[in-house]
Amino acid sequence: MSKEEIKPELVSICTTFFNAGEHLHRLIRSSLNQTYKDIEVILVDDVSNDNSGEICLDFAKKDSRIKYFQNTTRIGVTDSLLRSFSLAEGKFIVFVGSDDWLAGHFIENGVKIYSKQPEIAGVVPRVITLEESNNKIGEFSYIHNISFPSNIYKSEWLLHKIYKGSIPVATVAALMRKDDAMRFFDYFYKNYINNSLIPEELRSFCIMKGLLIDNISFIEILTRYKKFSFDNSLVYIKIKHSENIAYPTLLPNSMSKIFKSCYYTLLTYQIPYKIHWPNIYRKMKIFMATEAIATTFIYSIKSRLRLYYFDIKESKKWLVLLLNDFSFFEIVIALLFIIPRIIYRFFSYIVRMISRKIWPDKKIPPEIFIHENFLNSEGRFTI
Repeated sequence: MSKEEIKPELVSICTTFFNAGEHLHRLIRSSLNQTYKDIEVILVDDVSNDNSGEICLDFAKKDSRIKYFQNTTRIGVTDSLLRSFSLAEGKFIVFVGSDDWLAGHFIENGVKIYSKQPEIAGVVPRVITLEESNNKIGEFSYIHNISFPSNIYKSEWLLHKIYKGSIPVATVAALMRKDDAMRFFDYFYKNYINNSLIPEELRSFCIMKGLLIDNISFIEILTRYKKFSFDNSLVYIKIKHSENIAYPTLLPNSMSKIFKSCYYTLLTYQIPYKIHWPNIYRKMKIFMATEAIATTFIYSIKSRLRLYYFDIKESKKWLVLLLNDFSFFEIVIALLFIIPRIIYRFFSYIVRMISRKIWPDKKIPPEIFIHENFLNSEGRFTI
């Protein structure tokens, strides 16, 4: 067989959902309209009771690349996502939220990058985040556009960015090998779902809402590779709305919840970082501690120093857990960085407040209104 006759690799686009009837058509249509045609779309329905199933079956009748599966009972996001990956037959795989979609050249450009750089862990996309109106489905306002120069990066670069929150957790939306994704699930169940050292509350949210998969999946894959690709030619359109807030109970409305959130975050990253990147793990601990105090200070001011915010007994409990793995030296270093961090956070907050007053409307930048992103000139999804 000549080089020209080699069959392109199959790519699997996977999603799982519950009652996604209002949004699901965008994911399916954007998938079917990829410029790369050797795809399959794996749809796992976690027992929806709206019209989600009808929508999937209707698309499946028209295009055999649509493969619809319904769970017999509700099993949550994590088990459903594992099922979608297990059912996938592609060499490469990408997970897309049921209310999100991929720009038209996403798969084609990703496969090209893999063909040129077969040693990379995966291809991380540019992420454009829009917020969908609660009252008008399909009406979006612009949130942000996170991108970096397209290049091959060392794994350590991303590892620093992730725990500092300066790169989207949608690294789970990277185009990756199916074999790597399946190995990740083995790791995730062993170290998080079935690990008695992980708090029950956190494990429960992992199972039902897929919490931590965004944060951990690509990190675990990076343990086996030295580098990955970040490429702006792959565009992931992420939709934010009230229904997809994963963990509202950790909103920073009290000191204890801030410490709890930081503890859960540190606990999440501790497992892979401590073993594979101990030097980065030490820096992360100090960052988390100073970030917790800085956030507490800022939100205490925002609460106008109301007593309910300072739940001392509960706060002490979570602060002790947060600092449990710190050495004496690391605690001292963290204390030294608290004041600079508070100053940095305070001025960042002031700058954001001023910006919102000067530019109150977040309009979608003109370069995002392109057919490639399936957005028309009014910012609406269209094909």
